[in-house]
Amino acid sequence: MSHAFSTVASERARETKAREELRRQQQRVETTEKFSGLRIKNRLVASAVLEDKFADLRFARIPDIKLDMRGRWATAGVLVEKTMKQGSTGASYSIWKLSDMSPTDYVFTVFLFGQAHLDWHREDPGTVWALVDGELREDTKAGPAGRPTAACNEPHQLCKLGVSPVFGRCKGTRRDGNDCTMHVNVSVSNYCAFHANAALKSLAKRDEGAARAMVASGGVPALVALLQAGSSAVRLR
Repeated sequence: MSHAFSTVASERARETKAREELRRQQQRVETTEKFSGLRIKNRLVASAVLEDKFADLRFARIPDIKLDMRGRWATAGVLVEKTMKQGSTGASYSIWKLSDMSPTDYVFTVFLFGQAHLDWHREDPGTVWALVDGELREDTKAGPAGRPTAACNEPHQLCKLGVSPVFGRCKGTRRDGNDCTMHVNVSVSNYCAFHANAALKSLAKRDEGAARAMVASGGVPALVALLQAGSSAVRLR
């Protein structure tokens, strides 16, 4: 009898181990989140669960968020920057920058107050987040004029979806000798727009033919992003 129990227990242990290994493999698979278009790995929320969560909401990608949106809404982005400040009452709060990681790199500012700040202020840049029912407001100090920001007080207004496989930091060097801290989409370029543009200009001055060859070979993929963003700073004739 004890042998039978031992066999059953061993079989269950093998099944549990197999399920865990399958779960880990699935987490490593890179997927594209259908609402935001963001690429995600180490996914924490299944697609079906997210569809249920957004079923009764108006989902807006970051460039489409408007100050006058009515009703319940949601968005998603990659946490690319965060700071912590102290208010006039002495309470701390966080300021997050969420990016859509597109060539135009739209960034949305989110303020975390109260319990939302306490629960989430330790989270790392590069993680992917959904924001639900943030309080929309216009704040010209936190972003471009006319662009809305959002505030949230409750932890459930934010949901971590996973990790961005395309998030990185610029490999350029600032004038003070320190590393550049600008975020980049590594599937486009390892350098931010400023450093990619500066490198291209420098190369063009030295050797226009080499600059043309580099662009043609994809050596400066950020050029594509800059042109798509409508930048007039980069021109090769």
